[in-house]
Amino acid sequence: MKVAALAELSRGWLDGISGQLLDYTVRPAQASVGSVLAGYAGKTGAPYAMATAMAACLAGADPGRVERWRDVGRRFGVLRQLTNDQRDLVTGRDEDLRNGAATFLVMLLLDGAPAAQRSALLALHASAATSAAARAEFKARLTAPEHLRGYHERVDGMLAGVHRALDALGGAEPFTAALHDLVDDAMLAFPLPGAPARLSRGRRVPAGA
Repeated sequence: MKVAALAELSRGWLDGISGQLLDYTVRPAQASVGSVLAGYAGKTGAPYAMATAMAACLAGADPGRVERWRDVGRRFGVLRQLTNDQRDLVTGRDEDLRNGAATFLVMLLLDGAPAAQRSALLALHASAATSAAARAEFKARLTAPEHLRGYHERVDGMLAGVHRALDALGGAEPFTAALHDLVDDAMLAFPLPGAPARLSRGRRVPAGA
């Protein structure tokens, strides 16, 4: 049990460092939605995967169940990174734009654009690092309702996947309900326009319900 837990610790550190290095080095011109999500799964997903897998190891779970808990942790970590990205925009810090980072929201915009428009967006994104006007213009593109609709659809799908994985793992109440609530609450912080005000196991709760 102790050896397995230490192995999870090593795995978590290595995956986390790999993801962080990818985040530092890959720019939007070379990145894709898939590569950004892979980086998120490393730099932020790996620490959560390590925590959930180590807890499963110490609880005496079999290797298959440990892997499933590792998957839940990694998925949740990706969602937490999306929340971090949202916080940067909502609070007006805009550090990702200043640093030229290839975030999930940025890559959704770029990957969905025709080639000529993509080139113009890449140039605008590069200028946003040093120009307040370019930063404001690119941020407006990122937060445009037509763009955020697609973003929220993707995030809703990821969130639903975490809840399905938790359901499949099962467990005793009230602990399973608490985990579901924890996941939902984490996604309600720093909402972008169009985000749900309330969630119940990943499902949007209509206003007034």
